[in-house]
Amino acid sequence: MELTYSRQERESASDEVFEVASNVLRLQLPVGIPGVGHVNCYALYDSDGVVLVDPGLPGDLSWSALLARLDSAGIPLKRIHGVVVTHSHLDHYGGCVQLLEETKATLFAHRLFSARRANSFFGAACGCCGVAEACGVGGHTSNAEHDFEDSPAVERLADSYATHDASQPNRTPWGPSSYSHPRESVKQWVEDNESDTAKRFPGRFYAPKPARRVDDGEILRLAGREWLVVHTPGHTVDHICLWDSVEDVLLAGDHVLPTITPHILGMVGGFDSGGDFNAGGGFDSGDGSAENSSRDLLASFLVALERVGRLGEATICLPGHGHPFSELSERVRTIRGHHVDRLNVLRGESSGLTDAPVEAFMQVLYKPKVWGYSAASETLAHLEYLRCSGEAEMRRDQKGLLRYSLRGGAGKTSHASQVFTD
Repeated sequence: MELTYSRQERESASDEVFEVASNVLRLQLPVGIPGVGHVNCYALYDSDGVVLVDPGLPGDLSWSALLARLDSAGIPLKRIHGVVVTHSHLDHYGGCVQLLEETKATLFAHRLFSARRANSFFGAACGCCGVAEACGVGGHTSNAEHDFEDSPAVERLADSYATHDASQPNRTPWGPSSYSHPRESVKQWVEDNESDTAKRFPGRFYAPKPARRVDDGEILRLAGREWLVVHTPGHTVDHICLWDSVEDVLLAGDHVLPTITPHILGMVGGFDSGGDFNAGGGFDSGDGSAENSSRDLLASFLVALERVGRLGEATICLPGHGHPFSELSERVRTIRGHHVDRLNVLRGESSGLTDAPVEAFMQVLYKPKVWGYSAASETLAHLEYLRCSGEAEMRRDQKGLLRYSLRGGAGKTSHASQVFTD
């Protein structure tokens, strides 16, 4: 009997290929991690060839599925001349290295995309399920260009994600997590994806270097049509959407998903060995104002969400997971409302917490079954929102870890709080 899921994003990858917009095909690729059943790879095509958006995970399972879907659509590899990555999560960029090896296509990604973010020890947990997403296996023998920053071997990768390891007390701003995936489960996931073919291309587990780095407001001409680049930070700092204003089509990546709320990254650049919270040097929030944006990723996400929501109900939204949908403005309101509710929970139910660690607030926001890296990271994003709005105070304790206290009364007005003004 076929299982049904209340969350579209958890559905297993179908082998069917559908045209979901004019000259746009949806190819579902398998994702073998908890909470996410598939990733959508989109093929934009015209008489000149094909551009793929988000070609899935590395490894033979995803690669074989991609080849089968392309064959079903009548698309030979030699016709692929471009690849777009919406953001630096492995289920979206992981298939790029082998694809570039086979096709010599041009890779497009945001200017902030790098191996440091894609293979970060801190920021590469899957936004949907919290599974570690950074992996670099073996030496580099590939002909494709790759960034080499922080690309660990299997053993080092497994060690780095075993965050309950007391030898790494300052791995995150909230300290070691006792809820992360065990070392052996991370190692097994990588080894399961290292087949004989993968051993010939060990660089496939590295983050590729884009040939074309793009920024907010640029126009890309892909597959015979123009796409506006919309920088949508929050889920990652380098997230982009592409909008075709003529056909009213939005390639949304993980910025807007149909039935789950995208995870909001709690920090940029990680937590350095000295115990300092590194905000990564700042980035433009997308609305022309960078105030607080390097720390207040939730505000940056909400500003970007509002921009996307103004595209209108006629826009066909093509998400990174789940089915295409057209109620974009309504979905934006729902996601925004979710974060309003989270902030109000913190304001109310955590009012008795004083000088408390991030994980204490996490336990207010989330049920025990989801406590872990992603829950703590998103809690941090909400606490930083409140801090930047003047509603909370933060300090570092003797170990350099962050502790927060909520202030009584209303916070001061900032660009962050204004995103909730209708």
